[in-house]
Amino acid sequence: MLTRASQHGFSLVELMVAITLGLFVLAGISSLYAEVVRSNAAVLRTAHLQQTLWSLMTLITDDVRRAGYWSRAELTLDGTGANGFAPIHVVDGNCILYSYDEEKDDTDGAPDPEDHHGFRLTGAGLQLKTSDNTCGGTTCADCGSGTWWLMNDAQGIRVTALSFTLTEHARPFDGAGREIVARGIDISLEGELASDPSVHQRLDSHISVRNHEIR
Repeated sequence: MLTRASQHGFSLVELMVAITLGLFVLAGISSLYAEVVRSNAAVLRTAHLQQTLWSLMTLITDDVRRAGYWSRAELTLDGTGANGFAPIHVVDGNCILYSYDEEKDDTDGAPDPEDHHGFRLTGAGLQLKTSDNTCGGTTCADCGSGTWWLMNDAQGIRVTALSFTLTEHARPFDGAGREIVARGIDISLEGELASDPSVHQRLDSHISVRNHEIR
C-alpha cells in the first residue's frame, strides 16, 4: 500500500529570521558601497586640486626662469650695453616682477611694454602679468601697475597662499669692480577647494634663473 511522503517546508519564524539576516547583509553591503563612493569622490577632489596647482606651478616656474633674458646680452660683457631686463623684484613676498626680451628683437636693452611679466596673489586668485606701459625702459617694481590676468577660477579652486624668496650669489666678474650675480627663487603655492576647504594642498619649488645679472 502506497503512502504519501511527508512534506517539510520553512516555518514562519524561520522565514522571518532569514529575511532579517538578509536585510543585515544588504545594509552592510549598502554601507560599504556608500563608503567606497565617498572615498572615491574625495580622491577625485584631491587629484583635481593637485593637478590644478601643479599646472599653475609649472606655469610660474617655466616663465620665471626666463627672467632677465636679452637677445643681445653679450653687450653687457664688455660694458658697451646695459641689460635693463636683468632686475627681479619680489614685493611683499607674494608678488614677483621681472622682464625678458619677448620677441628677441630688442636692440637697446630697455624692456618694451609687452616684455614686463610677473605673478601675484590677489584675494583667492593667482594673477599673471602680461604687459605694462608705465615702467619705461626698466623692470617694474610696482605690483599695482600693468595688465594682469586671473589664472584660476576662485569659485572652484582658491589659491590661499603664494610666496617668493629671492636669493642672490655674487662673485667678481672683472677688474673694473663689476660682479656677476646668480639668482635662485623659492616658490610656495597653496590652494583649497572652494566647496570643501578641508581638501588642501601645498607645493614648493626651487628654480635657478637662467640669466645672470652683471652689476
